[in-house]
Amino acid sequence: MYYQPKIDVASGGWSGLESLVRWREPDGTLVHPDAFIPLFERNGFIAEIDRFVFEQVCRDLADWMEKGRKIYPVAVNISRIHILEAHFPGELVDICRQYSVPVDMIELELTESAFLDNPSVILEIANEIKKEGFKLSMDDFGTGYSSLSMLKDIPVDIIKLDRDFFRADMDKREKVVVTNIVHMARELDIEV
Repeated sequence: MYYQPKIDVASGGWSGLESLVRWREPDGTLVHPDAFIPLFERNGFIAEIDRFVFEQVCRDLADWMEKGRKIYPVAVNISRIHILEAHFPGELVDICRQYSVPVDMIELELTESAFLDNPSVILEIANEIKKEGFKLSMDDFGTGYSSLSMLKDIPVDIIKLDRDFFRADMDKREKVVVTNIVHMARELDIEV
């Protein structure tokens, strides 16, 4: 597991961390998740990876708090398979309690496509996640077809725009789209 800092563009300071899982080959080479996550999604093992990462994040946050280090909210990716498991939010709350980690220090991150799979079920689970006190973010925003309508229904705190929006050669039309997505998200009190 690795942590990547999230940088606030305005201040240049850290605003949080994102937990990332990587596979290390015996020769030390890191395998990108695109090479192994789809396999784990197909065989159902992805929920175990989610649990491992979530518990490790809580363990690390507890350790950092005990050592008096400054802590930041940590984003943890959750698979569409795991979120649909029975008692999903309660399981995560129990892990937070086990390590005495405040739930508001955890940001649960789902890809936009997970929100599209089963919208009514995901909306119910998203509301439960929020009720428990977790932050909720939507990763890869803008890759699906229902993005804008989802923003009015799903209580996300943060959207992460898909990287395809940020090419060096963006034309005027693309810049207008990005600018207005950011403006709309801010009007909805959603971080971008």
